[in-house]
Amino acid sequence: MSSGVFISTKSLVLQRVARRDGGLYTCRAANQMGESSSQAVYLRVQYAPVCAQPSPVLIGARLDEPLRVRCTVSADPADVTFYWQFNNSGESFQVSPARYVSTGGTASELRYRAASERDYGALLCRASNAVGRQKRPCVFQIVPADPRWSCTARFQRYSFLQTFRLWNELLVDVFPRDYSMRFFKKV
Repeated sequence: MSSGVFISTKSLVLQRVARRDGGLYTCRAANQMGESSSQAVYLRVQYAPVCAQPSPVLIGARLDEPLRVRCTVSADPADVTFYWQFNNSGESFQVSPARYVSTGGTASELRYRAASERDYGALLCRASNAVGRQKRPCVFQIVPADPRWSCTARFQRYSFLQTFRLWNELLVDVFPRDYSMRFFKKV
């Protein structure tokens, strides 16, 4: 924030602040007699919603499989209103608010079911707050699930390496493109 900072004898003026500029600020003065610091002041920067999760998210679904697609945004103020949209190669339309709910301030969950092949496509989630409307939507790409893979849960222990090999085989076979994987230790 080098430009847009003005200091006078008793005040600090910040212009064109960005979300990253929020936080604690203190004033420190020093001369030959010593050094002194002011109490910290918290600068709250309000901003329009942005996706809180990486986007796009790829979701494999069978026909008539019920899905719950969760969209989470970061925003200040956190009082947001959500909008969902569906796009495919042939159509684009707003999703009825009756099909989604806000699940706590900055999250919304959409109930979705692909009833036919034309129901595969992109679900776009946007939010707005008092500052403005989200510029880039959170994107959820709904694709047909590969019928060769069963999603039945099994209570079986796998080593990290076995798990990695299983996921690697699934992802390379079903989604032959660049991808990244993250594993988390449950604590």
